[in-house]
Amino acid sequence: MTTVDRDGNMVVRFENILGREMASGVNALDEYVAGYVIDARIMFDCLGSAKSMPKEWHMLWSKILSLQKLGTKAALERGLVKTSQRDLQKRCGLSAAIVNEGMNYFMSLPWIRPVRRGLFQTNPALTVAGSSGEHEEWLADWRAAVGDEFILPGPAHAGEWRDLRRAAAKKAKEALGAPNVVPLVAPRRAPALRRSKRAAEA
Repeated sequence: MTTVDRDGNMVVRFENILGREMASGVNALDEYVAGYVIDARIMFDCLGSAKSMPKEWHMLWSKILSLQKLGTKAALERGLVKTSQRDLQKRCGLSAAIVNEGMNYFMSLPWIRPVRRGLFQTNPALTVAGSSGEHEEWLADWRAAVGDEFILPGPAHAGEWRDLRRAAAKKAKEALGAPNVVPLVAPRRAPALRRSKRAAEA
């Protein structure tokens, strides 16, 4: 796990922690919310420092975390997120373009991964809630699918990521379209001056 010590140094290690409750209660949708996370502090530290990240992405990520399935008996449901981009648009009141871009960003870190249609897994090293044994199991699933590495983005990372994507999209569009050549147009001829009848008789 990655944590930050008192001096701000980053420490990487694996550890198991017996149930440390982060939050509990019942929300407006009558869904039970409870569990613990190990590295939530560093995740929110990154989000709080992400100056170039649109505020809509912060809203999107918070909504994703709130949708983790907790306190259910079905093991496959716990720690996962059942949602879709259309569902997130409705819940957050955001456009399809914003949700799509934000999801792509968080998947590029990767802080989330698609499991199957309508089901996602958030990075257990940063977000998972459950017992120590469950955390170890979900982390093993994550590492098998994604690997051991993920990014803790700096303040400018989101902006740089957006710029690179826009540049790549523009380059791809230009490659598919007509060559970027300015067509030559023949100059328009000036209209002939009409000679007066008297001048023609002279």
